[in-house]
Amino acid sequence: MKYLAGIIFILALAACSKKVELTPHEPSVTFNEPASVSVFSGGIVYLNLKTQANAGLFTLQVLHSLNGAAEVTDTTIMLTGTTFTWPFEYTVPDMATLPATIRLFFVVTDLKGKRASASFVISVINNPVDLGVLHNGVVYNVNATSKNAQWDLVNNAARQLADSLNYDLMNTTHSAAANMEKGWRSPATYSFTEFVKTSAVNFDNATSKELINVWNNPFYTHVARVKDIAVGDLLVVWLRNGAFGIIKITQIDDTTPGADNQFIRFVYKKQE
Repeated sequence: MKYLAGIIFILALAACSKKVELTPHEPSVTFNEPASVSVFSGGIVYLNLKTQANAGLFTLQVLHSLNGAAEVTDTTIMLTGTTFTWPFEYTVPDMATLPATIRLFFVVTDLKGKRASASFVISVINNPVDLGVLHNGVVYNVNATSKNAQWDLVNNAARQLADSLNYDLMNTTHSAAANMEKGWRSPATYSFTEFVKTSAVNFDNATSKELINVWNNPFYTHVARVKDIAVGDLLVVWLRNGAFGIIKITQIDDTTPGADNQFIRFVYKKQE
């Protein structure tokens, strides 16, 4: 009887069992940057946004709130699939009253109607210092014996090789090369100047806001060494003192015999 009862119990369990359906993960929305940033009016905020939902994505809604006011919908996009990435850009509107706070909201909904959200805080600060007057600069072949191979953008001065700290760019020609290398680097031994080559701004009318927006754009790579520059090239520069500037190449002589005769001339403007 005990044996028979055991069989009946096992059969009863089998009859009651069924396949367990795992609940899909809740939808999610994230970005790979810190959850806040400080920027001026007219500045551009770049976020790499990612959403996912095992049940399938349906919509992504972007809203903003200014200084704690009610949220305003900026855009709603329809989604498909289970993941979606978006190189999101937000241009801070021009504001007469500063400082201000803008909160962005990203709300994702999946095909089952479940929602998830994330927020990003923008502290709108005073406008940056604008660009000053035009300066002229020149660097010679690093092998020159009587000419400067370095330039100090901060103090607008030619520098010699012995002055190892007070410069922002130095020619990078190899000692055995007959012709000058058309490029330069900043010091690697301390907080150094960096460059971004761009065609997104006009040198004559460039503003510090434009330069900072270019600098913050993840499309560009910041480099401490610039190679193969040409006349007309524009370089946004972040100086060792924290100021931004822009350089325009105006003349290059890399072939005249004698290192003292080979040079790169440029003009530049900076925050000052």
